[in-house]
Amino acid sequence: MQNDILQATETKYVSQTRKELKNGLMWGGIICAICMAIFFTAYFLKPSSESLIGAVVLSVCSFTFSSQMFWMGHITDIFFFFCRSFTWPFGFIFELSIDGILWLLTVKLALWILSGILSIAFFLLGLAFCLFYSVFSFPFTLVAKINEK
Repeated sequence: MQNDILQATETKYVSQTRKELKNGLMWGGIICAICMAIFFTAYFLKPSSESLIGAVVLSVCSFTFSSQMFWMGHITDIFFFFCRSFTWPFGFIFELSIDGILWLLTVKLALWILSGILSIAFFLLGLAFCLFYSVFSFPFTLVAKINEK
């Protein structure tokens, strides 16, 4: 009885793993095709070797990155690390006058804009790093996902 329950649970886990593998490869292929279509359109509008190289490199990077994001592996952990936002301490001492209140609002607005810019820059840095790293980790993650039981 207990072996039957254990075997049913293991079968369900393996089928879920296979489903994640297929979904990751399918959506990775769709995203790769979209990237290739965009870059090849740009290439045919204005032919240059840079757009052709960009089409191939970014399509491969987007395929490997998006596939691994569906598999919830270490690429996902690294990417979510970079998805943090910057915050600043907003407890400022100010003078209770028009100039003091204007200074407070100006500093808060400036720090809000600066934290937004830094958050976006940190996100883009993480995205670029994960796109680059995913190309090298994809074969190992794929083999591990196939052999996962």
